[in-house]
Parts: sequence; structure tokens; C-alpha cells
Amino acid sequence: AHLGALDFVPSKAFLNARLLTEAYFTTATDIGFAAFSGCVSLRFMDLSQVRVIGPRAFMNCTKLEYVVVRDILFLGNCCFRNCTALWRVEGAPVSVGESCFENCRKLKHINLGSCREIGAQAFENTHDLEDVEFSRDLKSINWGAFHRSGLIRVVIDAPECIVDRHAFFS
Repeated sequence: AHLGALDFVPSKAFLNARLLTEAYFTTATDIGFAAFSGCVSLRFMDLSQVRVIGPRAFMNCTKLEYVVVRDILFLGNCCFRNCTALWRVEGAPVSVGESCFENCRKLKHINLGSCREIGAQAFENTHDLEDVEFSRDLKSINWGAFHRSGLIRVVIDAPECIVDRHAFFS
């Protein structure tokens, strides 16, 4: 789908569109609640112009492998939850919502160099995520953010960052 003239993708617009394999946006800046949730054939998303991705926008897109987010401001709660094939997110979000990448077991590449806030359980069960470097402007890593991740290296050089209890548990 090439969604060229859209400014906003409404809530549930493509909910459970089982045959959709990829989508490109040239003008859309916002994606609504559960807009692509359950698109089980979706493999690639170019979200280069998108600034805000709403809650559950891509939840349960089990074949989604690669996402381009460039200048994203906010990734909503659960927006990529259960995207079990997702291995790469290109771009650097400013804020990552709760359970955003929960159960994205194959996630290996994400840039958190611009991130200021990481929500609770944001990267829970990301078994292949091994290495994360955070922004100096990071303000908070919330409860269980990296619970059961595969992290073997963490660099936090953010003097004002508050790391909540159990942020890196297990």
C-alpha cells in the first residue's frame, strides 16, 4: 500500500488486514490506535515521516521484520508488542512507551541515542537484544524495561537518569 496523501492513519484503519505485506507513507505524521494491528503478513514499514505512533499500532504483526522510523518522537504503549520477527528498527525514538517491544524476541538493532524515556516493560522478552547505548539526555528507565532481555552490554552516561527497580531484572 502506498499511502501518499494521508496526514493521519485513523485508529483501526487496517486492523487485521491479513494480506497487506508492506506500506509506505510520504506525508502521514501520525498513526492511530491499533491502525495496523494484526496485519500478520506485514513485513516492512517505511515510517520515515511519522512523528507519533499510537498504542497497539502494529501489535501482533508477527511477520514484521524491519521498520524505518527516522525522526520519531513517540512510540505508543504496546505499539510493536508481539512482533516476533522484528529484528531491526532504523531510527531513534525520543520516547518508548510501555511494553512497546515486548516479546520482540529477534530484535537486535535499535538506536536509543535520542531516547529520553523508556516505559515499563518496553523491551521485555527481547532475547536477541545484546547491546544498548543510551542518550546523555535519558531521564528514566522504568520498571522492568529490559526484563528478560539478552543484554550483555549497557552504557548509561546520563547524569539525570533515574533507573527504576528491576529495570534490567533477569
